[in-house]
Amino acid sequence: MAVQAQIAIVGSGPAGFYTAEALLRAGLDCSIGLYERLPAPYGLVRYGVAPDHPKLKSVTAVFDRIAADPRIRYCGGVEVGRDVTLAELEAHHHAVVLACGSPIGRQLGVTGETLDGVMSSATFVGWYNAHPDDAAVQPQLDHPTAAVIGMGNVAMDVCRLLCTDVGNLAGHDAAPAALAALAGSRVREVHLIARGAPGAAKCTVKELRELGALPGLAVRFAREAAVFEAGEPTDLVSEWRALAARPDPPYIERTLHVHFYSAPVAFEGAGRLAALRLRDSSGAATTERVIQCGLAVTCIGYRGRPPAGVPLDDRSGVVPNAGGRVRATRAGSRAGLYVVGWLKRGPTGVIGTNRADAVETAACVMEDLSGSAIEPRAGSAAIEALLRARAVRPIDFAAWQQLDRWERERGLACGAARVKVSGLPEAYAVLDAAASTPA
Repeated sequence: MAVQAQIAIVGSGPAGFYTAEALLRAGLDCSIGLYERLPAPYGLVRYGVAPDHPKLKSVTAVFDRIAADPRIRYCGGVEVGRDVTLAELEAHHHAVVLACGSPIGRQLGVTGETLDGVMSSATFVGWYNAHPDDAAVQPQLDHPTAAVIGMGNVAMDVCRLLCTDVGNLAGHDAAPAALAALAGSRVREVHLIARGAPGAAKCTVKELRELGALPGLAVRFAREAAVFEAGEPTDLVSEWRALAARPDPPYIERTLHVHFYSAPVAFEGAGRLAALRLRDSSGAATTERVIQCGLAVTCIGYRGRPPAGVPLDDRSGVVPNAGGRVRATRAGSRAGLYVVGWLKRGPTGVIGTNRADAVETAACVMEDLSGSAIEPRAGSAAIEALLRARAVRPIDFAAWQQLDRWERERGLACGAARVKVSGLPEAYAVLDAAASTPA
């Protein structure tokens, strides 16, 4: 009798779900344990997509259908390295796929980056999306000026959130504490900082167009003529030019200042951010200038944080791999250990990019498991026995669906799409209360 392959997938964001889907669609006779450290699945879709982009979150319906397959065992609230070790996963599974993303914001590496008021986009986005890791974050919104460093879609999201009327976020799933803070924000001037030219921005035309459509927003460009006189026209450059030509609204509520060819030199202040120093990065001048600001959000990318013992390339922020096989050394891979998603390729692409990426990693798993006979292993059953012995309480998918209903009902009561559970303690409290309520 053929041995059923036991697969562990660490992380239940798009990459994790698409990997499970790819393995099942390929016809592998397997049982999959899907391990998630947070009480809720969906990863970047839940905690990275801006609240005012609800259509992008509809992909969770696809993930729900994947999770409904009886060959998948979802275990939320289980952290590899805290509740169970990677070595234990490897011992009880034939393959372990790391799909735990890139949760750490990259650092600029300039003076003053640890000042109060300077934060990465990972932290700021987690704050307004109610990520349990960022529940205690309190961005400095009591100063009239903020700076956003970067030109990708995340930078556009952050600018849009800082420049929009908080009423535009009503009815979505932003964190209530973030909505309250943004409602009381004194920020009226936002400086968007980029090292390169307009055409080198990493944002999409759609994101840029959304920013330009905000009511009450005036847009100013530093050195406008010099910025737009050179370079080949592209859709993105055309959109920048359209934004530059946009007339001021009848009533200006906020102003967005766009700075190309501007490199951060230092964050300045005594304990708290007071100013951002910039230098010209075009090569045409060596001048520096200072922007007085009380908040700076660095949107310059992300880096991975794999379980202990897994190699990480410091420069790229990803796990060294060949098509998804984790490399233990330059000469070869670490048998049975794989990587997918941002931890594999870096923070690039859109949600759907993870599907093709997952197919590639799943193909490596299939090839390796078909190459030789495998010995029986207990898989997720053994891991769940370990967790019970350690008094760790996994949240299965049925329990997550209970939490999902509770979040939606809680949101309905206050006119929102949902109010997210704040973390594991609240998740367990909600589930216990439901279990004790008579049917």
